[in-house]
Amino acid sequence: MLLGDRKLLVMDCQTNQWRVIDTEMPEKGYGWDAAMVYDSVHDATVVLLPPRFSGPMRVFLFRYDPQTAKYRSIIGYG
Repeated sequence: MLLGDRKLLVMDCQTNQWRVIDTEMPEKGYGWDAAMVYDSVHDATVVLLPPRFSGPMRVFLFRYDPQTAKYRSIIGYG
C-alpha cells in the first residue's frame, strides 16, 4: 500500500499496476509526518495523519481484500 495525495494505492504484483482504492480520504495531513503500517494480527493497515506539521495524529484503519476491493483507477508501469 502507498499513501498518495488524497489517495490510497495498492500494488498488484501480478500485473505490475498501482490501483487507486475507492475510499474517502481526509483532506489534510499528507506530509512528512504521515505514517502507515500493516498490522498482521488484525489484518488492517493503520494510517497516522497529522492535520498540520508536527500536529496531533489522527488514526485511520483500512482493511484490504483484493477479491472485494473497488478501485477508482489503475496506473500501469509494465
